[in-house]
Amino acid sequence: MSNWLQVGRMYQNNTAKFSAFAEENDKKAIFLKIETTKTLLKTAKTSILESQKTQPLGQNLFAPAVHERNFMMEDTL
Repeated sequence: MSNWLQVGRMYQNNTAKFSAFAEENDKKAIFLKIETTKTLLKTAKTSILESQKTQPLGQNLFAPAVHERNFMMEDTL
């Protein structure tokens, strides 16, 4: 059984403590999701920009559309 399940069982009779525990757990999950998304966006943008640098103009028809989409996605974050 994982640690957070054991902690949850400890607090099951004390709703205030369990609520605080669950809220903190949610905050951690949201933070990790945001950080992971940022890292993935940076990695994707870097790889697209690198591929554009190494290929002659006109040979990579896919990257410009993806590149524009990534900039649009950054504006929504």
